[in-house]
Amino acid sequence: VWVSSPLTWNEISESYGNATFAVRRATAAMRAAARKAAGPAGARPAVRARRVFRWVVHHIHPAAGPALAPARQAFVDGSGNRIAVFLALLSAAHVRWQLVLARPFTDHSTLEIPNIFSFQYPLVRVQGKGGHGDWFDLNSDFARAGYVNPAFRGGTALVAGVPQDSPFLTVPAAASPLDELATDAAIQVHANGDASLTLTLHFRGPLGQEIRRTLQSVPAAQLPQIYQQVLLRNYPNATSSGGKVVGLNARDHALSIV
Repeated sequence: VWVSSPLTWNEISESYGNATFAVRRATAAMRAAARKAAGPAGARPAVRARRVFRWVVHHIHPAAGPALAPARQAFVDGSGNRIAVFLALLSAAHVRWQLVLARPFTDHSTLEIPNIFSFQYPLVRVQGKGGHGDWFDLNSDFARAGYVNPAFRGGTALVAGVPQDSPFLTVPAAASPLDELATDAAIQVHANGDASLTLTLHFRGPLGQEIRRTLQSVPAAQLPQIYQQVLLRNYPNATSSGGKVVGLNARDHALSIV
């Protein structure tokens, strides 16, 4: 079976750009919500985009659905593809945005043969100060301003609908304070050679969300076993004398096990 696509990267970029017209449609209710969420029209586009982003994360439960389709039903249901809702509300608020299709590779050799399926991870970019853009990742239920999936940071990205010689960008590669795990350890050595340790593990980002969901179904009587297991993974000969979970229901903060 021979499957063909547009012949050049510029044509592929243009085809993605054409596909974004459907998602720009907004109902009167969506336009009203967008104006309220985005705030004053005179504010910088990136600031208004972050406000709309927070609204979408707070009001729309992530669910399956096309990213480039009218978002009116997801808006009514409060559930659907968050990217579609975000783009629709940005358009309704007159905030200019770019759809950027990313991939987790920096090897440019695979760009020699245009392939419309090479770039599949959608990100949204809003122009910022000095030519720098704010990037938004709404591909999972963990969505926070400034957070992009680590697998795609530093990777190549194709900009949809940008008529230029090279329609590619590089996804910012900066580390995020929301990444994975941070550890604090306070150790006190006693005269007899024994040591007391207070170990605190801060689980952040998608990992923190996953562990939070798991712990919410664990009975309180089983928590001492969890503390012992966590301790043994870091200190094989240690014995737990207790513990606590901090931030179990605070989804906007790290989940900490002390």
